[in-house]
Amino acid sequence: MEIIIDEVGSTKFYDEVLSVVYNHKKLIKNPKKKLYGLSINGAILAIGSLILVAVLKILSIIVPNGYYGYIGMIFCFPMVGGVIYYFKVRNKISELKNEHTTSKLIIEKNFVELIFKDKKERLLFSEIQHIIVNQHTISFIPKNGDERIIIISSNYKNQILNAIDNDKLIIENIK
Repeated sequence: MEIIIDEVGSTKFYDEVLSVVYNHKKLIKNPKKKLYGLSINGAILAIGSLILVAVLKILSIIVPNGYYGYIGMIFCFPMVGGVIYYFKVRNKISELKNEHTTSKLIIEKNFVELIFKDKKERLLFSEIQHIIVNQHTISFIPKNGDERIIIISSNYKNQILNAIDNDKLIIENIK
């Protein structure tokens, strides 16, 4: 079965793609792991550090001889790091959205293959540990963590799941 994929994914789709790629070795062992977009990690780090800096600044005003001001300055580094991380993830998502090309997913009895930009990524079903259906993605996770992952938009969920014979590989992981 062939599925032609000719659409630009949403920002949430690409954020989830990056999260799957970042966590793919953890997903081999724990396919039910809840995935959150990577951009939220940077935002949480920045906001958490900002709150700590504000609290420590208030404490340094209340207790002028304490070291709260110096400790607060230390927390400025993770705050800046969180902001940089957030914008780097957002920049990568923009790059992925602008890099769109038509691709083709081929699902046969023994393998699944994704063809894009004159490249082929093929996984034999014997090499696949899990097929994880997330909110925005469907991920073909190989048993070996060093193999490539095939990730498709969940807009093609029905077509993909109907073409797969081995239901034991499929794991629904929708929040």
